[in-house]
Amino acid sequence: MDFRVTRDLTLWKERYRMQLIAEAFNLFNHTIVTQINATGFNISGTTLTANSAFLTPLATSNNIAGARQMQFSAKLFF
Repeated sequence: MDFRVTRDLTLWKERYRMQLIAEAFNLFNHTIVTQINATGFNISGTTLTANSAFLTPLATSNNIAGARQMQFSAKLFF
């Protein structure tokens, strides 16, 4: 879950405006699944059987979108 909060401030006789922004990515720190098992069935000779590990995670990563990241910024409009 990503989360964003913004606040607009009026500056100097309403001529300028500043926007304060705080963002949080992967807020609840869930594991990021990068690869899943997409093999639905197994063939053995002439027998077709369902794969019980179908759609289970094979690989996870926290390198791309790290554990929990926060970002703060300000914009000035004139």
